[in-house]
Amino acid sequence: MSTDDVWKRIEHAQLLIEIKRPEQAIEKLATIPLGDPEVAARVNSLLAHAHLTNHELDKAYACARRAVEASPNNFSALYWLSYLEGDRTLALKHATRLVELAPEHGFSHTMRAHALARNFQWEEALREAREGARLDPEDPFTLNTLARVLARDDEEAALDVYRRVLSLEPDNAAARQAIADLQDDERTDASSRLYRD
Repeated sequence: MSTDDVWKRIEHAQLLIEIKRPEQAIEKLATIPLGDPEVAARVNSLLAHAHLTNHELDKAYACARRAVEASPNNFSALYWLSYLEGDRTLALKHATRLVELAPEHGFSHTMRAHALARNFQWEEALREAREGARLDPEDPFTLNTLARVLARDDEEAALDVYRRVLSLEPDNAAARQAIADLQDDERTDASSRLYRD
């Protein structure tokens, strides 16, 4: 199989994942030879994404680990491993490595913010989430992460960011649910104050 054929199959598999056909993507990816470390990292990263789409977390995590083993400095591989890592300390280690390798990309800082929040390092998580949003102000995942971190201390600011997500991506389920939850919390707080006074 030529290098061009390999990369065409990889692109096709990625499109299949994007249109919510992960099983077909997995079948397509299984036909690609993994002799080249960058190809192995890309294929396993896509397999991680496909298995995650299928809610197969163990398989997704195994693929992310294989991706990093194939190419330890591959951005996509580190992204998926930091996202899927069950051990929060290791997740932070992977996300920190991602920032070291790609400090100019918002997704690096967003993943580190996510990992810092999992480790209850809220101030640093907020700094990283803000940096991610500064670098990538149109990315819904980045903005959702910033809003989640903000919600801990500033629900109004979090609501503003979630509304920004919906202006970019009106069908974003995570933002819609978060807004509903925050507004429900506000109603609960208001009603509990009524009974205390």
